[in-house]
Amino acid sequence: MFKITTGLDPVRFFQIYVIQGLIFAVCVFLGYRTLKRNNKRINVIFSGFYFSVAVGLFLNFIYAPLQIEGLETVVLILNFLTNYFISLGPIFFVVFVLLIYKSGKIIDTNKQLLIIGSYAVILFLMVIFLPFRGVIINSTTRWKPVYNLAFFLYLMITLFLGTTVPSLYYAMKIYINFSTKDLKKRWKYFIIGTVFLFLFMYGTFSANFLDIQIFRTIWSLIGLFLVIAGIILIYFGVGRQIEK
Repeated sequence: MFKITTGLDPVRFFQIYVIQGLIFAVCVFLGYRTLKRNNKRINVIFSGFYFSVAVGLFLNFIYAPLQIEGLETVVLILNFLTNYFISLGPIFFVVFVLLIYKSGKIIDTNKQLLIIGSYAVILFLMVIFLPFRGVIINSTTRWKPVYNLAFFLYLMITLFLGTTVPSLYYAMKIYINFSTKDLKKRWKYFIIGTVFLFLFMYGTFSANFLDIQIFRTIWSLIGLFLVIAGIILIYFGVGRQIEK
C-alpha cells in the first residue's frame, strides 16, 4: 500500500529543480559542445565529467518527488545511483590531466579504461553499506538523504584519494612545467575550477551526513556559486582549447 506523505517543500524544490537544474543544463551544454567540435580521445574524456554529473543530477530529478511510503527502496536505489554518477565524474579529470602530463601514447586507451574502471568498481562498493542503514531516506528524514558515519567516510576517502589527490597533484606539476604566462593563466583557471567542484561535492556530502537543515540551505546557495563558477573556469581554462 503506497501512501504519499508530503510534497516537496519550497526550499528543496529550489535546491533541486532550480539550482541543480541549472547545473544539469550547463553540464549537458558544455559536454555536447566539447564533443561537437572534436571527438578525439581527449575531448571524449573531458566531456565524460560533464555527462557523468548530468546523469546523476537527472536521476535526482526523478526520485526527489517520490515522497511515497512503500517506495523507500526505489528512492534509496535512485539516490545511490545519483551519488555514484556524480562521484564518478572527477575520475575523468584524473585521466585528462594524465593524458596531458604523460601523453596519450603512455596513457593509452587500455590504461584509461583500467583507471576509470578500477575507480568505478571501488566507488560502487558503497552499495555494501546500504543494507546497514548507510543511507536513510524516508518520511522520518523528510525524504532527504542522511548518511551514517561509515558510508560518509568511505565516500569521502574514495573521492579524496581516488580523484582529488591525483588530479590536483598532476595538475600542479603541469602548471609548474608550463613556461608561458598565457598557458599558466589558463591552467590556473582549470585548477581553481577543479577545487571549486571538489568543495561543492565535499560540502554536499557533508550536509547529508550532518543533516542540519540550516546548513543544507546555506550550502545550496554556496554550492550554486562553486559549481557554476567551477564549471565555467574549467571550460574557459582548457575546454575551449581542446575543442580546436
